[in-house]
Amino acid sequence: MQAETVRASSPLWSVLAYAGVSLSTLSWVPLLASGGTILELSNMTQLMLILLLPAILLFSRPAPMIHLVFVLLVAWSLVMMLALTLHGQSGGTGFIRQQFPQALFGWSLALCIANSRVKVSRVALVGLVALFAALELSAISAGASAIVGALDFVTTLDRTTFIFRVLRPALNVFINQEGDPVYVASQINNVANTIVLLACLVFFSGAEQPSGSRRILGNTVAGLALIFAFIMFSSSAVLTMALFALAMMFQVTLRLPSHLRNLAILFILTLVIVLYQPVNTFLEVNLSEDEVSRSVRVEQFKFAMSAINSNVFTGVGYFEVGGHVIHNWMLFSWATGGLAAFLIVLAVYGTLILMALMLVRTTPKGAPTVIALLTMFLIRTSVGGAGGIPSGPAILAAALLTGLLVRNYRPQARRVQAPTAIQGLS
Repeated sequence: MQAETVRASSPLWSVLAYAGVSLSTLSWVPLLASGGTILELSNMTQLMLILLLPAILLFSRPAPMIHLVFVLLVAWSLVMMLALTLHGQSGGTGFIRQQFPQALFGWSLALCIANSRVKVSRVALVGLVALFAALELSAISAGASAIVGALDFVTTLDRTTFIFRVLRPALNVFINQEGDPVYVASQINNVANTIVLLACLVFFSGAEQPSGSRRILGNTVAGLALIFAFIMFSSSAVLTMALFALAMMFQVTLRLPSHLRNLAILFILTLVIVLYQPVNTFLEVNLSEDEVSRSVRVEQFKFAMSAINSNVFTGVGYFEVGGHVIHNWMLFSWATGGLAAFLIVLAVYGTLILMALMLVRTTPKGAPTVIALLTMFLIRTSVGGAGGIPSGPAILAAALLTGLLVRNYRPQARRVQAPTAIQGLS
């Protein structure tokens, strides 16, 4: 494959990358409100990058690997809308159309990252600070405090109080969706998974930095962020954190001493979880409460397989199980849109996995970061709500992964130079 090293030509690339990562996650903060219509800050940020996409495509260097992933995502949206129209459900295509702008936003963001010299670890750190600042200001506006609530949780381990007295009021203070449990659960999942993704980017990339105050600050913020995400206890976020821990252990198997300190921290935290009984009790309670969610997903998967068997090639159209759409992108696509949609999903998965392997092979020191990005995409699309359709943290992970690959992948690196760290992480 042709090398695609992209040089920075303007600081505008970096500005757009910072804005795209930092502001697109603030999905509960409105920017404009008129006539009952609310334009959220995240939507406006995404819209800005979408409108700039033609110019970005024109002035960016060739990046066919990025184009392939996001063209496939756009094609998936078109195939699904066509399938629903053929099933006489054209009025329901609005649910699918949500993916179309998400794919265009990810495409634009990936190109900005690929063309800039921006350090992804710094972008992630800025994104974390922006997210927590917005969350705290929202909580204060609702008469609460995310910081105080988190500190109270450390002593009480009462997640219910934290969710209902801090998170729900904070996420509903601007957009009143208090009576919509789907909205609240979706926002909590998005926030938790975004925190995990950005924190792990800072944490893993910190091992590539020289010792000093910047590394200590980054790891401290990332560690506190991961603890906060754990308190929120989104199932997919906790699962992703566990897989990230395995990624860190994988680094040690490569005998890369730069990550030994981070592994020691991880080991200490694991001991705390295992030995501190209140934490064990917290895990038992929340995992048992999540049993209902897991049983619903199993039922959805069984129903989806039955629908696929009844109509393999064209699907059966849009349907819900237990009032919810299937929580798996692959099964949702095949059952709803047919074999063509399913094959596109397979192509997206295969392309991203291949890209990750290429990047790890040429720059193995960055393996945990690559695994973190790929894992977030795979988990969010495998068990996430709204059909598992890539959006939010999943699109962010895909954009970062493809953008970093274009900046770093050089076929000749395997022959003429020793493996290096991923450029643009720290």
